[in-house]
Amino acid sequence: MRIFSGFHSVFLFQNIFFIFSLIRRICKISYFEKDFFIFSLEISLFSKSNLGILEYIYCDELKLDEDLALELLIVADKYLLGRLKTLCEKYLVHRITVENVIEVINISDLHGAHYLKESALDFMLGNRERIIETQDIAKMSKNLLIELYKRGGC
Repeated sequence: MRIFSGFHSVFLFQNIFFIFSLIRRICKISYFEKDFFIFSLEISLFSKSNLGILEYIYCDELKLDEDLALELLIVADKYLLGRLKTLCEKYLVHRITVENVIEVINISDLHGAHYLKESALDFMLGNRERIIETQDIAKMSKNLLIELYKRGGC
């Protein structure tokens, strides 16, 4: 169990959308039996990404791995947590590999992570032979493929 200490007012004012989302989830579940309520809270409220957000909000620090950074990038975009989104982008830029570049570029494009998207496109251009051999570039959106082609790739 992790204990987060911090100022509730900071949590409330900086992350109002996140709080309303959590309250909405609790209210939807509260109509069910007590055991189901507790089970649902463990799944929906205490997921790895939600705990990561709480750690970031209360402690102003974050221990990331690649999967968590991708999840938090999506959540940070949804709840307008700009600094968290930037931290995730900066973390992921240095961890782009041939194996994850397609996923990273798709997520960065969908969630407006421009710095990460540019880095992923540059990585693809520099490693195009290995990527074409090992990855399915058909998983990329049409717009990303066009952008890559205009830059001189594939």
